[in-house]
Amino acid sequence: MQYAMITIENGKPVDKRSDRLFLFIVTAVILTVAVHMASLYTHTELSEMTRAENIAADIRGNMHQAVLLYSLDSDVSAHEHTIERQFTELLSELTSHSFLFTQEDSLRVMDLKELWRESISILAGGEYSLQSLQKISDAVNSSSDELISAIEQRLKTFRNLRFYATLLLILTSLVLTALMLQLRRSIMTRLLNTSITDTLTGLKNRNYMHEYIRDFLGHTGDWKNTPFRAFILCDIDHFRQIHDTYGHQKGDEVLMSVARTLRNLARKDTLLFRYGGDEFLLFLHFATVKEALLYTEAVRHEVQSHGHGDVRLTMSFGISLYTGERDIHRIIGFADSALHAAKEAGRNRTFVKTPSTGVMPARQVIG
Repeated sequence: MQYAMITIENGKPVDKRSDRLFLFIVTAVILTVAVHMASLYTHTELSEMTRAENIAADIRGNMHQAVLLYSLDSDVSAHEHTIERQFTELLSELTSHSFLFTQEDSLRVMDLKELWRESISILAGGEYSLQSLQKISDAVNSSSDELISAIEQRLKTFRNLRFYATLLLILTSLVLTALMLQLRRSIMTRLLNTSITDTLTGLKNRNYMHEYIRDFLGHTGDWKNTPFRAFILCDIDHFRQIHDTYGHQKGDEVLMSVARTLRNLARKDTLLFRYGGDEFLLFLHFATVKEALLYTEAVRHEVQSHGHGDVRLTMSFGISLYTGERDIHRIIGFADSALHAAKEAGRNRTFVKTPSTGVMPARQVIG
């Protein structure tokens, strides 16, 4: 069973990841909105450019049809009216979207319009030949193709912009989704840590201790083939007097100071818990019983020599040796019995208890 750890600052649990994630999410949201707006803009402008291209293509088609009708001596007045209207629409389209189209594009339309009027004048006079009709058609093709080609080039550019904008929108949306999921995970981790962490000392609380030990016992096989384990229960001697003499605030400061000291002396595999009140529980792996007792004595001496503000402290320790016992309460009960014996013997000392040896002072075991 694994729980995400949080940073301890001044004895308090602190998780800054959510704040950073929130900043990243705000940035991702802004980018996503900006990219989405850019995508909408390119889509709108593409529609306008496509409309202009379609009008230009219709003008060319209608001009060719009008030339054909002239060669057949048919009525072309309707086509002429349509072509004039389309020229007006195209010029209006180009003028109203000056960001998309240049003045050169408008000049191309004007040149094509002037060419058409000159052609109409020739055709209306009735003095034309097949060669002149072909010349007019070629001139219309050349001029209109030039205009349409210019519009298509801009269309190609905006299509590329829309493609990259869409791709970027997908990427930013994916990033935003990932950040939202990470934020949710961070919030859940923070809530989890709040439920299993003692807010005063920053150590794991009693709830987590029972969950961890239950999980540990559930996954432990043959204990004889695993490293030696010890449960060390300790409390502050005469802690009630500190409360009565200095007040509850000083008592809290002492608890935080002791927690820092225990944390600083902890080994890599040490698990620290605030068991309740002024009691702390340490769960460690050792190679031998003697190593566990020597470590506990070193911690006891360090706590005694360490200044906790203007208060000098001593602590008593009780050790329970894990010998394959499956009952959590019984395991910790051994440590509690050893701690009680240390108190009865005068405090500021370490006792140990196992099912086979009973309660003994650490010095007797160490020799």
